[in-house]
Amino acid sequence: MTTLTLNLTSTLQQSLTDTTPNGVWAYAVYFDANGLPHFTTLVDNGSLESGGVYDIELPQMGGGKIYFIVQSQDTANTNDLTSLLTGESTINWNNAAAWDFRYDSFEFSLLGSPGDAGNLTSVNGFGLPMDLSIAYPVSNAATQTRGYGISGSTLFSDLGQTASGVLTTYTSGALSGQTRMAISPTTSVGNNLTTYQASDWNAYLQSLEVASPGITISGFFNGAPDANNVYHNAAYFAYELSWDATHQNIDGTVGTFWLSPTEDSQVKGYIQITPDQLANSIYSTLGDAYIYTNQDDATPYTIAHSGSEAMNTGANTQWGTIFTQFLTGFSAGYFNVQGQSPNAGVTTPVNLNTNINWDPTYAFGHSLSGTATPVYMDPYSEVFFSNSNSYGSNYSDNLMSQYSQGGPLISLYDGTGNVGNINITIYDDSETPAGYTVPSIANYIPNATFEPVAANTNGLNIGLSFANQTMVLDESEASITFRFQTAEGVWSEVELSASANTITGSLWDVWTIVKNGDGTYSVSAAGSEQTTGSLLINNMPTPPSGAAWYQLVVHDTSDPDGTAASAKTYNLYTTTTDSSGTAQFVNPAYSAGALAIDGLALINVPSSAAATTNTFSLAFLYSGTSTVDPSLLTTNTDLADSAPQPTSPMAGDMSTGTFTLLSGQDTTTDVAASSSSGVLAFGWTGVNPDFWWPTSENGTNGGPPPIASYTNKVGAENIARIFFSGVDGAFVKPVDAVADIDGQWTTPTVQMGNGVYTVNMREYLPESPGHATALTPLSSALTLTVSIPTLSLTQAGRSALLVDNTGHSDVHGNWIRFEASDAASGLPHDATLVLYATDADGNLIGRDGSVGAGVTLADATLAKVGSVFSDTGTNLLTGAQQLYLAAGQQLHFAVQSGSGTIDMAPDVQVTTDGSNAATVDVGGFMLTAETLNDLSAAANVAASQRESDQPLLYLSHGDELKLEITGSGANTNSLGFVHLDMDAAGGWSVDGVAYGDTPEFKAALTSHLDGDLTIVRGGDTAFETTWTVAGDDGYYAPVLLTQNGDILFIGNENVGGHEYIRMYGENTFAFEDLTSEQNSDFDYNDMVMKITPVDHII
Repeated sequence: MTTLTLNLTSTLQQSLTDTTPNGVWAYAVYFDANGLPHFTTLVDNGSLESGGVYDIELPQMGGGKIYFIVQSQDTANTNDLTSLLTGESTINWNNAAAWDFRYDSFEFSLLGSPGDAGNLTSVNGFGLPMDLSIAYPVSNAATQTRGYGISGSTLFSDLGQTASGVLTTYTSGALSGQTRMAISPTTSVGNNLTTYQASDWNAYLQSLEVASPGITISGFFNGAPDANNVYHNAAYFAYELSWDATHQNIDGTVGTFWLSPTEDSQVKGYIQITPDQLANSIYSTLGDAYIYTNQDDATPYTIAHSGSEAMNTGANTQWGTIFTQFLTGFSAGYFNVQGQSPNAGVTTPVNLNTNINWDPTYAFGHSLSGTATPVYMDPYSEVFFSNSNSYGSNYSDNLMSQYSQGGPLISLYDGTGNVGNINITIYDDSETPAGYTVPSIANYIPNATFEPVAANTNGLNIGLSFANQTMVLDESEASITFRFQTAEGVWSEVELSASANTITGSLWDVWTIVKNGDGTYSVSAAGSEQTTGSLLINNMPTPPSGAAWYQLVVHDTSDPDGTAASAKTYNLYTTTTDSSGTAQFVNPAYSAGALAIDGLALINVPSSAAATTNTFSLAFLYSGTSTVDPSLLTTNTDLADSAPQPTSPMAGDMSTGTFTLLSGQDTTTDVAASSSSGVLAFGWTGVNPDFWWPTSENGTNGGPPPIASYTNKVGAENIARIFFSGVDGAFVKPVDAVADIDGQWTTPTVQMGNGVYTVNMREYLPESPGHATALTPLSSALTLTVSIPTLSLTQAGRSALLVDNTGHSDVHGNWIRFEASDAASGLPHDATLVLYATDADGNLIGRDGSVGAGVTLADATLAKVGSVFSDTGTNLLTGAQQLYLAAGQQLHFAVQSGSGTIDMAPDVQVTTDGSNAATVDVGGFMLTAETLNDLSAAANVAASQRESDQPLLYLSHGDELKLEITGSGANTNSLGFVHLDMDAAGGWSVDGVAYGDTPEFKAALTSHLDGDLTIVRGGDTAFETTWTVAGDDGYYAPVLLTQNGDILFIGNENVGGHEYIRMYGENTFAFEDLTSEQNSDFDYNDMVMKITPVDHII
């Protein structure tokens, strides 16, 4: 339990109790987690309680707030605040005026967490001068204090000069006529008062209404649940401001601001906000913005469970965090001005149009370069920024977060738990509180004479850290120049880069600086691998004693001089002293200010009270801060194994065309479910409606819902890949889901046969070839049992086949196995059957379930099957197929000739007998059919062919397959396989070269054939061989290298736009070796191949 000890100074006591009764009441009150008030009476009608010292036990809670109230009223007409103030919302400006009281507050979080903190706040107005003091006996840390640096009277006077009508006075009681409170901009605009107005910002906004204002906002969102109990994943953001003067806004106005993600931003989505809504967000976040997936979308994105397309600018989301930074730029007056370094030797102005440079030294027009001044600043916030440790605006914590001391937040954690005591003293307006801590930032060593450095061999070193969350300095694009003064005004430099490391080729190494015989300096890497994003500079040159000035320039490798806009120079300052003949750094914990760096980089010194240290480190990315240009950062892909494990995927039935959650999935990990459907989809935890409820129901549900914390939501527009492992060895190829801009995902439909499957998901980067770069470990498992009841087959007329679910309305489809007869076909020998689906009215139904005029036969094709004959009419290979047919759909049969023409009305006779078997006669070509919901290994491997209607295989490294090779052709041709990458839109590429009939793609095919497999065949030879997949997991496709020198691949991007590789059944491919320009006969028998897994592929 934490005790708040509240003290009223003797001067304040006298002011409140000069006579009794005098109509003065004073209270402290907090509201517990259930919203119930807990009052402590300090003064009762002029009578002092408890001698002016009060011990108040604070509850363990987050987001707590204790108010201090002084009321003055006519004793004949009193308002009892202990009855009137029933909830926190009742302590407000209007009630304070009506019931004649002033108030102020202390905010606290007491959850037993190292992050627990408290703060003074004047965001809603200023009422009472005070200070606070906290000791830390457990950790033995120094006592911390916060307060006001000027008296209450002076503060009121300064605030009164910021706008008209800021100050109010008591109207009754002993304090009548005295200043009661100062109104804040937040309260003024929230109550539609005229003291401060949103329109105060109009001129500033108008100055930015140019196409490209040059403003960039970047940093880290640390992950958090929003007000609607929905968690948003941690991510890096980098956004640029632009103005669109012609945009038609939802509210009917014209012209808008856009905040657009850069290529390097992990947060996605385009933020649109009108000038009016932006103006209404700066003093207080009352404005709304819209988030769009694409900038030209007609409809905004709706955040889950928000119930609105509009997002409040103060929302606790990744986009709300961008506004926190953006709006701070207005409040502090950073935009369109430049800062001047405190070091007179640095003449380059500091660009304040990017928040990576927002050193509070430059806030509110201070230390600027040139003649430009801010168009406007928050005058109320400036008073508190300059004279207190209290929040003066919604953005004060962000504005002052870079201070090394004196920021508003004070820790409420002491070693093993919350502090035992918080001391708060309230002062009379005439007194200056004693606890004010002057804010400071270690960005320069003032009044120092910088000495030239000399070589060191004593291991003096500094560490540099360029990693935070999942972002890191891109070592393939960035280089670091380290400069130091070897004589007055003479700079030497060494270059640290991946290309300069001749041992490991990495920037993340131990780099040792040496002085050469000619007096120059060089640096070399030791080949000692460091954590990604970290490097060490060893034997750092220093003066034997005194201050030194260094520069670290982080720049693009294409910008060796570091003069491009993306480059940034950090000025580092050290103090060394001679320790037993060896130079050592002076420890800033021993001598404050002994080390400093600008550019918002952070100095960390090993915990020690010793006078000196031989090392310290610099962080350039930390907490919510990035100090580096976004173009020089990239995703850190080395963290997958250490990332939190995602929760289990949720499974749903897609038989009706919409996701219907399978029952029994009532936990988020180690989930089990069963299904009688063969068409399923998988989604993130939030697709389960039982895993969300509003914050108002947290109490009745024992806390927030599962999706109020990290689940299996992924990064914006990243890939959620679902893996399946059959208990009996059954194989289902992985399926990818592309997440939306908030990381929510649901897969496309997956067709599955009977079996028990372990289902996991894993997050991948979309930019990597084949999405091969994982960002998380495998998720917790879902155990899925699929058991599909067998349905009978029936027919529609004489030409169509159906599955009959009469009496089984809960079974929405079955798998059908087709086997082709080995007998001679009545069809042309170059023909193959196309099996396609329609509805009862004959409308084509696409494989994705779409119906309508836009659906083509290619879209509706479920499978192809046929027999391949030699030039003399001998049956070479006969195909088989297994496909899923939904109840209510009709399966029809078309004939495709070798030249590609389609006969949609061949002579078809379907024969059924009421069982699960049927025969199909297509012009003399005979098929047997039966419903069979157990899939063979070959049928599972053919899943990619059913999905794409292309000769594709999804295989894993090390899979072994039997290849039956035959054919009938005069030429000797070669056959191989290539690993094919497929993007989220289904586009193909090989090693980054896009699919097409181009020399580049053909070259990529021949140079990326898998392993040592090259099958050479000619004439009428037939043989078997095996193929062990040498490449990575993924899609594979056959490549035919003809005797005539042509390179033929799947699809139509070949010579003449023709198809030269055709399917005649599952894993049965036939090849034509002459192109259309070579008078091809398109009989597809020049080489024929049937692929069979040696074992079930797992």
